[in-house]
Amino acid sequence: MVDTAEYGSSQLIKEVGWRLNKEITREAYLRDLAYAEDLRFSVHEWRGEDRAGKPMVISWVATPNGAALSAYEITGRA
Repeated sequence: MVDTAEYGSSQLIKEVGWRLNKEITREAYLRDLAYAEDLRFSVHEWRGEDRAGKPMVISWVATPNGAALSAYEITGRA
């Protein structure tokens, strides 16, 4: 599971998708990931930097056949 603690209280978590881009709470994010694990879906993570060179984490949930179910962008607040 993705550790979001590195951003402290200044973290920004967005649930993103084709027509979705909304800020969610850390608790909602952790609930979503726990539910995905209960369903035996896989949770993936990419760590890197955004275009400004600031730390960024992208995590996504995939179904057993590999289809992306949900995606999240975790950054520090601007």
